[in-house]
Amino acid sequence: MSRKPYYTTNIAVSNWYSEPDYKAAVITQSLLGETATVLEERGNWFYCEGQDHYCGWVPRSHGALRDHPWKSDFMVDQPEGNILSPVDGHILRRVVWGSRLQEEPDSPTVILPDDQEGSYTGSRERSRLSCTRNHLVATAGLFLGVPYVWGGRSIWGMDCSGLTQTVFSRCGVELPRDARLQFPLVEPYRIAPQQAQPGDLYFFATGESITHVGIAAGDGLIIHARDYVKRERLVDNDSLKKTLVGCYSVESWIERESPA
Repeated sequence: MSRKPYYTTNIAVSNWYSEPDYKAAVITQSLLGETATVLEERGNWFYCEGQDHYCGWVPRSHGALRDHPWKSDFMVDQPEGNILSPVDGHILRRVVWGSRLQEEPDSPTVILPDDQEGSYTGSRERSRLSCTRNHLVATAGLFLGVPYVWGGRSIWGMDCSGLTQTVFSRCGVELPRDARLQFPLVEPYRIAPQQAQPGDLYFFATGESITHVGIAAGDGLIIHARDYVKRERLVDNDSLKKTLVGCYSVESWIERESPA
């Protein structure tokens, strides 16, 4: 196995596969600047464990190996953008919301995980948002219209639990990757659907298995990824009503908003 045990994604979005084969099922994704631990090496593939403890196979060519976790200085805070070559201005990398980069102080120069330098002049976020209900719903709203992609975690495609994981992570709460793994964290805090506040979580099941999750947006609305990321009224969707397990409060994670 590689003597450098950390793998940092070095392209905008990298698929993680169930087997070391591009034809295998995609199970999740990592974004530029996210670091994983290498557990196994097989040819041009690494079996890695992400920071959310999810495991999968990633192509060697999509990342940079390091002997310590890569530390970023900021997160890209716009839907998409480009990092340009300082030599001739060609595109070195594409970036998406959530990409993580290092920066040179007071300069457009950024540093990629493979130590290449480029120019990025887009929006930067240097600290996480506080976990308020307004921030949760506003962040979820950034992804409205994004197509549903199984395993997706980016503005180019998102699945239901990828959406909730991404939204809560931006606000400082780290959730597991799958809806079935997120559910036990809030299961003790079930509330009546009419008591739902913005940011609370709705869970849905097929049989006894949790298969879907969405974020309460207030006034009976839910933001969730099904076909695409959408906002709709729960009572108007028969499929959601039939499979609803319940609504669950996230009050214990909420930070109080300062008075205006």
